[in-house]
Amino acid sequence: MTDRIGNASLVGSLVNSVQGDQNTLVNLQQLLATGNNISKPSDSPVGISNLLAVQTGLSRANQFVANAKDGSTMLGVANGAMSTAMNVLQQARTAILSAGNGALPSASIKAIANQINGYVQTLAGIANTQYLGVAIFGGTSGAQSAYTPTTTSGTTVYTYQGNGVAPSRTVAPGVTVNASLADAFGTGNPPSNPASPVSGELGYANNTANIMTTLSSIVKDLQSGSSANMSTDLGKFDTAFAVFQTNAGQVGAQYQQMQAMQQQTTYTQQSLNTQLGAIQNVDVASVSTQYQQALSNYQVALYATAQLGQQPSLATYLH
Repeated sequence: MTDRIGNASLVGSLVNSVQGDQNTLVNLQQLLATGNNISKPSDSPVGISNLLAVQTGLSRANQFVANAKDGSTMLGVANGAMSTAMNVLQQARTAILSAGNGALPSASIKAIANQINGYVQTLAGIANTQYLGVAIFGGTSGAQSAYTPTTTSGTTVYTYQGNGVAPSRTVAPGVTVNASLADAFGTGNPPSNPASPVSGELGYANNTANIMTTLSSIVKDLQSGSSANMSTDLGKFDTAFAVFQTNAGQVGAQYQQMQAMQQQTTYTQQSLNTQLGAIQNVDVASVSTQYQQALSNYQVALYATAQLGQQPSLATYLH
């Protein structure tokens, strides 16, 4: 009687061991199959809390990275446009200086006028450069053209169509960087009321004409075949050119700043991804070793139980 009780107790212990090894194998198989340490909150309450915190931070970081990348692309376009325009303006200034040579015949002066007019057309195209279908220098207005020409009595003026508010991108908590420069080629809109110009219009305080309007006025002077006004015209050009150079430098600085923020946000994103992996991802090598050990334990327990001749009872427990 005592032997039977002892055997029954031993079998029960072995069956519990088999069932425990089975559960361990199932858990390890799930880890290997999903690759996740945490599948449900009960797996690790602390782990779930840390996981949610990192996931929230990563979601924000992903958005900052996307914003910085978009801002860098936009500023890259703007910076390239400003650099190209700078080269055109330098050529235009050389042409103006040439026109100021009092020894030039009228025909040569008119030819220079046509040359400068070509620069004006080129600059107008650059000033209306688009990014995703919107004028990149039009501010946040959504206008397709930042500047539009109007010719009256032989005088062409380029009127700014934007709103003067530079678009920006949020690239970190509480940090925004301008993604372009509104009215980069100058404002200087013709006054709606010449007797009383307002901010943003020619004649108000120190507002100068945008660079295309300034060059167009020089073209008109030269088309007469005379260089009499070249000294005054050169002064106008240099004033507008100085404004443009300042704007070009500002766009370049913004571009460098946005690229730096893109690198920083990308680093933060990578760091959070690493933290997420440390919390969530299974150490496959370690779990595989545990699985092999658990499988070996399971097989030993099955063998030991079978040796006692209790297979039916074992089957009953297992099923």
